[in-house]
Amino acid sequence: MKVELRGIRREGGQSILDMFRERWLALEPERPLAAAALGEDVSEEELAEALIAIGEERAKQETTRNTAKAEWIRSQQIVSRQKAMAARGAANVGRMQRQVQDKVRRVEQDQKMAQQAAEDLEGKVEMVEMAKMRVEEMKQELASLPREDADRRRGWEQKVRDAERQKQTAERAVHQARAIQRRHETRIKSGQRLVDMAEARVIKAREQKEKEDLAHRNAEEGLGPAKESYDRTSADLREIVEEYRRMEFLVQQRKNREEK
Repeated sequence: MKVELRGIRREGGQSILDMFRERWLALEPERPLAAAALGEDVSEEELAEALIAIGEERAKQETTRNTAKAEWIRSQQIVSRQKAMAARGAANVGRMQRQVQDKVRRVEQDQKMAQQAAEDLEGKVEMVEMAKMRVEEMKQELASLPREDADRRRGWEQKVRDAERQKQTAERAVHQARAIQRRHETRIKSGQRLVDMAEARVIKAREQKEKEDLAHRNAEEGLGPAKESYDRTSADLREIVEEYRRMEFLVQQRKNREEK
């Protein structure tokens, strides 16, 4: 009997649990429970073997249910982990985008300052040209004076020296303006490289975020089947536990009847 009960299966993998459930449902009020469950004229030994078989089935079902429960818990943990990773990925992309925007603003500021430096340089170059012309004019004026007119020549010589100093001052201003312009241009190039690098990091971060979002969606899709499996195996276990309790009752009922 025990071996037969273990081997009972229907198409689709129906277990001993289904056989007993069908027989309980087919029970007629006037027939003994044991006869309805196992057939007519079953012995106490056969009932005991049936109880053992159902107990073994219950143990297997508990293992199956525990495995399904562990898988469901693991699926929940995976979903939580993937959700957290997706959230961090989104935050990371947002942070990197803000960094790009900040670097772009800095480059734009440097471009404005470089433009101002270029305009300033242009003005200073014009001042140098004007200073050169003034020096040349004064030199010509000095050259036109008679050598005998020493007083006037000394006056114009001083004017020429003053004009030379003004020209040199203007030239130094041009050198400074050019240095400032070069610094701004260097900062623009450096800043643009940083922008390009930051934008490349954003692209990689977005690609990683897409992978994490996909993993999160896949994990959520896997959560449903895991929960369904846990619910199904839990329901099967509850039913087989109930069948075991009923079979215990049958065994005890048979013992009581035999003792009378």
